[in-house]
Amino acid sequence: LSFVVPGYLEPNQYCDQQGVDILLNAFGGMDIAQIDNNDYVEYNIQVATSSQYTFAANVESPTYSGQINLQTNGMSVLWLSVPHTNGLYRTVSANVWLNAGNYRLHVAFPQGG
Repeated sequence: LSFVVPGYLEPNQYCDQQGVDILLNAFGGMDIAQIDNNDYVEYNIQVATSSQYTFAANVESPTYSGQINLQTNGMSVLWLSVPHTNGLYRTVSANVWLNAGNYRLHVAFPQGG
């Protein structure tokens, strides 16, 4: 399975993962949960056009702040801070440049929350 960018990644349709759980949330969607330091998920993506894209994630971090690091083919393309949200959902986003092509998107959590 490969996701076309721009588009939406389904959390439970990863091609590889370490340490995370995929859980049903209160809104009927799926969450990447129970994130500890150095956990990750990976997705196969197809980027149609070289361009700047917006990466957005709905996050909920009841205890600590955290970090997300996006990598394509082993190269870091984006660092994103995840704030401590006191258990409330919040959207964090940033722009990222992606070249056209097929990639394995490695979504790393160097600092879990």
